[in-house]
Amino acid sequence: MVRLISNERKGTEVKLSIPTSLGIDSVLFVEAGGISYAISLEHIVETLKIPEKKIKRAGRQKLFHHRGEVLPVERLETLLSVSGGDLSVHYQDRKKSEYRSLTNDISVVIVKTIRGKYGLIVDCLDKNMEVAVKPPPGILAGIDIISGVSIMGDGKVFLVLNPEKFFED
Repeated sequence: MVRLISNERKGTEVKLSIPTSLGIDSVLFVEAGGISYAISLEHIVETLKIPEKKIKRAGRQKLFHHRGEVLPVERLETLLSVSGGDLSVHYQDRKKSEYRSLTNDISVVIVKTIRGKYGLIVDCLDKNMEVAVKPPPGILAGIDIISGVSIMGDGKVFLVLNPEKFFED
């Protein structure tokens, strides 16, 4: 809420009130399964593009070697469909390679949580931005992989994801 108090020859006082349930967060927008999501920059170590052949399998786990560490890696849309209900939209007619560059590199967001570092394979890396984040409303409040929601200037609503909850037992 904005209040203006104006007194002649004394000036104008502007009071801006921001609800305590609203916070400003720096996020990175990513796309997975045709949907844009946001991840708080406080969880992101780095972003990179790697050749798909760098990802190896060890049983059911996907891994890749990066800066002297072996990190687990998984597609973000897979984690979203397994973790807290199916938040992703699967486009059967769309090939995953459609999102990749001609060099067959894949985009990876390396995140750090209390459980360690891991990679999230995303279809597309977008921009960093500061956004006003509100707590998840109603039914979304029960999905722990969502830390908040926000609305872009063009009216699009997006989810802010909580990487801490992706790999919980």
